Formats: sequence, C-alpha cells, structure tokens
Amino acid sequence: MLGDKKEIQAGDGSTNIQGDKVTVVVNQGLSYTEVRQVSMDVFENNFYDLGEKVKKLVNERAEEILNKYLKRLAEESPESINNTEDPDIRSSIFEVQKSYARLGDKEISDLLVEVLIKRTINPGEPFIKLVLNEALTIIPKLTTKQINILSLIYLVKYLSFIPQFNVSFDTYSQLIQPFLTKIEIPTNEIFYQHLQYCGCVSISIGEANFDTIMIHKFPYLFKNNEDLNPALNLHPHLVHIKSIWNSSKLCNSTLSSVGIAIALNNLKVKAGYDWNLNLWIHE
Repeated sequence: MLGDKKEIQAGDGSTNIQGDKVTVVVNQGLSYTEVRQVSMDVFENNFYDLGEKVKKLVNERAEEILNKYLKRLAEESPESINNTEDPDIRSSIFEVQKSYARLGDKEISDLLVEVLIKRTINPGEPFIKLVLNEALTIIPKLTTKQINILSLIYLVKYLSFIPQFNVSFDTYSQLIQPFLTKIEIPTNEIFYQHLQYCGCVSISIGEANFDTIMIHKFPYLFKNNEDLNPALNLHPHLVHIKSIWNSSKLCNSTLSSVGIAIALNNLKVKAGYDWNLNLWIHE
C-alpha cells in the first residue's frame, strides 16, 4: 500500500522528500528522459498495489499521460522542464498520473494535461499556483458535462469585451457557437449542487437574468429588452441558451476561482481559446 514504504535511498545529485503518503524525488538538472523515468518511479512506488493485471493497466495509463504532458511541455516551453524540480510540481504530476490511472477518461486527461502545463510554465504567482493545484484535484470529481457547464457559465456571465472595440453581437454569437454545439445543458438541481459541493460554483438566491447579462455585456448595442430581442432572435442557439439559463440554476450560479480555472482551460482544450487566467485570478 501507498503508506507502507518507509525506506528511501538518494541517488547522485538528488534530494528525497518523504511524507506519510507520497515520496517525491527531486533531481537537479534533469533531462526530459530523466523526468519521465523519475516520474514513473514515483508513481510505481506510491500507487496502491491492486494486483498484477491492474498494475499493468494503471502503469500504462500513468505513462501515457506523462508522455502527453512532456511532449506538450517540450513543444510549448522546453525551458520549463527545469520547473519540474519543484517538489510541488512533481507532486502535481503524480496526482495527474494517479487520476488518469484510476479513471482512464481521455477527455479528462486532456484537461488535466492542460492545467498541469499551465501550472508548470507559470510557477511564480502563489495564488495562481494554489488555484491550479486545486483544479487538478477537483477535475477528476467532475463529469465532462459538468466541466462544460462551467465553461458555459463563463461564456455567458463572465466573458467581456473592451468597450471601445465595439464587438458586434454577431461576433459574440459566432465565438461561442462552436462550443455550444458540443455540450448538453442539464436542468436538474442536483447537477448544480454537485458543482457547488466540489467548490466550483456558489448558488445564491439572487439570479442573473440572461437578457440583463447581454444588455450589460453590450451597453453600446442594447439599452433594454426591446433592443436586444430582435438581435437575439437571429441566433437560435442563444435563444435556446436563454430559455434554459433563466429556468435552471444557471442563473443563480457564480464561478469560484477554481471554477474559472477549470472553465478557461476546458475552453482551451475544446475550442482553442487561450484566454489569460491572470485577468480573473489574482490577489
């Protein structure tokens, strides 16, 4: 079992950090090959012994997601391999491997890698680190449908534009339509309560009406519902969102810092939108 290993040996140029549950080995100046090997060693030494047949499967999954992460890191920020010497990042790598080894969900694995890449490339801001670390532990507790709803809440309630650019309503509609075509929108209350339980949203008594949000988002286009409705009727997918938004807990939901982090990274994976997390998450 994970907590049974008490002996620890240090290799050349390495520092060993051992807790009750996870042993992390931090080597100085590692190559990508060495990071891969050390990460697999950490995983194999700390994951539960579930029997030989299961061990083979979980090791394959752990190696698969590790290779995906290291490949992305080499492509996007090769110098950031040095950041994996940070025990906190090394521990995050283990958590990602552990989650994918348990679940085997390809879509979830893509999102975990995206968040882990962000965590590795941006190691400085303490609050961002805390939020991304928490996101890595929360994502495996959510379904793909729940994750997509977090992104929908962001697109409707939080996405805003610089007023002087006078972004058109058509542009906004086109921006969010590719994502909307990929998701289902549940209306049952327990669905949203689980998001609240996981710390991704807070559900309040007050509500944010869809029309009010749009008028606030486009003050240079719409002054009231009479201005908005003709434009809205030209975009059936937005009319559909409006009807569900106003009749479900969507209108009562506010994203937490972790909810925003998951929503934005999911939009990067699903729609290619790479929006700056620091604009929303800061002290």
